[in-house]
Amino acid sequence: MKKFYFLTLLLIGSLVAKGQYTLQDADVTIDNGIIRTVNLGGHTDIIIPGTLQSQVVIGVDREVFKEQGLTVLTLPASIEVLAYKAFYYNSLTTVTFEPNSKLRKIEDLVFASNSGLKGITLPTNANSGFSGYVDADGNKYAAGDQITKFYKTVTAQISYTLTDADVTISNGVITEYHYTGISKDIVIPSTLNGQKVTGIADGTNFAGVFSGNDLTSVSLPASIEIIGAYAFASNKLVDVTFAANSNLRAINDGAFRSNFSLQSITFPTHANAAFVCYKNSTGDVFNPGDTFTDFSDNYYASIPYTLTSDDVEVVDGYIQSCSYNFASKSIIIPSQLDNQVITGIADYSYSSKVFYNKDIVSITLPNTLEYIGSSALGYNALTVVELPASLKTIKSMAFYANDIATVSFATPSNIDLIEQNAFYSNIGIEITLPVHAKGENVYYLNNGTKYYSGNVVGNSSSDYVTTLDIPNGVNSTAKVSLQVLPNPTQGKLVITAEKASIIDVFSITGAKVKSIEVFVGQTVGSIAELPDGIYILRSNGEVITKVIKN
Repeated sequence: MKKFYFLTLLLIGSLVAKGQYTLQDADVTIDNGIIRTVNLGGHTDIIIPGTLQSQVVIGVDREVFKEQGLTVLTLPASIEVLAYKAFYYNSLTTVTFEPNSKLRKIEDLVFASNSGLKGITLPTNANSGFSGYVDADGNKYAAGDQITKFYKTVTAQISYTLTDADVTISNGVITEYHYTGISKDIVIPSTLNGQKVTGIADGTNFAGVFSGNDLTSVSLPASIEIIGAYAFASNKLVDVTFAANSNLRAINDGAFRSNFSLQSITFPTHANAAFVCYKNSTGDVFNPGDTFTDFSDNYYASIPYTLTSDDVEVVDGYIQSCSYNFASKSIIIPSQLDNQVITGIADYSYSSKVFYNKDIVSITLPNTLEYIGSSALGYNALTVVELPASLKTIKSMAFYANDIATVSFATPSNIDLIEQNAFYSNIGIEITLPVHAKGENVYYLNNGTKYYSGNVVGNSSSDYVTTLDIPNGVNSTAKVSLQVLPNPTQGKLVITAEKASIIDVFSITGAKVKSIEVFVGQTVGSIAELPDGIYILRSNGEVITKVIKN
């Protein structure tokens, strides 16, 4: 009888050890609500209560329950974070979360290597701002859904709206991010520290204001205009949302790069009535509702901005410099600025770069423009150029290193000179030479070859000079009143002018061979040193006459 009683006690003890067991204070070490160590005493079907050692249980540390032979696990509603491999390599078949959970994250491999575990049902979530769960591959889950892959982090998307203390902001631009709370789903409000939020500062070396913070989603306000380079690089973003009727003007280089679970971003509707479209660095067009997937590129809202007198310095009708910050990449130059008719864009210089290297994607030129200077619009992102009928001279490198495929002239054109390499480094460019205002007897001379209106030409290392088949003698215009005698000549030229100017002498092949300074009244010049032949005289790009030297 005694032997039977002893065996019965052993059996009962074994059944108790194998039955459902709620962890007790003595079973764990807990610090700040996180279970750091555990002694299960052989129990395999366990309940973790919401309180241990008078602390609310909010987490389980790395590998705490690893290789403990667990078969069934119940987790409290208070649990927030399960750390890396917390329940790795057990014999789990069932994992249950209590409803109305505070769960925020299940880290990598928490339930991996539990061969009998087919899935885990994600709990209803009590966190304010909860919108669902997302894994590291960008897959989204609702409460009640099952996860079956246990090797990737699963995060509850719980939005947090930034407060004044979370950022440093200057003139509406966020320059630093200070928030250290647990939420990785941030909402940027339209006002912080009493300032309208209009931008996020540029970063450097692939790091920006919000980069490297494990963010999983960000919501941007309608007030945002500029998202700086690398602003959100190197996070874990799966969602980027813009408020409707956005004021977005630019997403700078790599703002969202190195977010490997981010599939796409949708362009928002725009608040500006002048908005045309969004464009990337190569000129591809995107409309609101379209998505983009290249997160290393930059994008601009095409919202034409009309320059004002405050933006420019104008001297004698020529724009000498521009101080506009080019927040808009689509520029309109009006026909009058600073009470002057705009007739020219000055040559590039180191002290005055005019419109050089401003990332301009489109430009509307005034119908009064006659002159575009050397490199004046070089190194931008122009894809199409429309030139006004008034234009007479395009200087060398004027449109250097854009992305221009098409050049069109308003007709009839007054173009007299397209200087060599005016469109250099625009791959595949095509220029259709225009009908000229001076009539059908106009052709374009390039290195001895004649081209006519309608001919399609490419970029050239030689000038295209507008040439008139005119009779010998004087061809005066209203703008340039000159007389050149004798003609033909053996070399001497007597030039009568109403105002001082420079006369450029071109060979019949289109090469400029000489310049002659002319003063009011009569000036004696000479082309005696030039070979006999036909020469074209020009002033300010205007054809003056054809002279024969013999």
